[in-house]
Amino acid sequence: MDSLKALASIPIPIEAKQKYAQGYLGYYVVISEVIKSYGDAAFQHLTPTIGDAS
Repeated sequence: MDSLKALASIPIPIEAKQKYAQGYLGYYVVISEVIKSYGDAAFQHLTPTIGDAS
């Protein structure tokens, strides 16, 4: 979380946030921590199932 706070204070991202409406209709940010993932491993996912070779 400290690194996210540091990024938020850098001038370039601040300027980009102030001008985002010139190129985008909006944005949505999700900050999360994956504690556990599970499934039947039928397809690849960003959080692979334990024992999944991929």
